[in-house]
Amino acid sequence: MPDKKDIPDMIDMFNPINEDISLAAQSLRRSLENNYIKRLYAAAKNEEDKTKHRPSREVLLLSALKNYSPPQSHKNFDACIKMLNMMSAFSNIKTSLENTSHIEMKSKKTPDGNSAALARMSEFIILKYFADSIRSDFQD
Repeated sequence: MPDKKDIPDMIDMFNPINEDISLAAQSLRRSLENNYIKRLYAAAKNEEDKTKHRPSREVLLLSALKNYSPPQSHKNFDACIKMLNMMSAFSNIKTSLENTSHIEMKSKKTPDGNSAALARMSEFIILKYFADSIRSDFQD
C-alpha cells in the first residue's frame, strides 16, 4: 500500500496522461472537421445553390405571387422560398446518400449496416448545416 507521501507523486503521474488524451481528442476533432464535416457542408451548400438555379414549381409560384403582394410581406415570401429550397436540397442529398449507401452495401465494400449508418450520420450533419443557416437568418 502506498505511503501518504507518495500520493501527490502518483497524482502528478496522471497529469501528462490527461494532457495526451486531451490533445488526441482535439486532433481527432480537427481531423473529423477537416476530412468530413467541411466536405459535407460544402456538398450541402453546392446542392442548395443548385436548387436556387433550378427552382421547383412551388418556388416559382411563390416568386410570382411575391411580385403582386405588398412590400411588407416580401420578407415572408423570401423565408418560405428559402425553406422550400432547403427542403429540396436536403431531399436531393438524402436520396444521393441512400443511393450511395445502397450501392456500397451491394458491392460489399463496407460491412452491412456501416454504410447505412454513415449515410444517416451524414444526413444529420447536413441537417445541422441547414438548421444553422436558418438560425443565422433569424439572428440577422
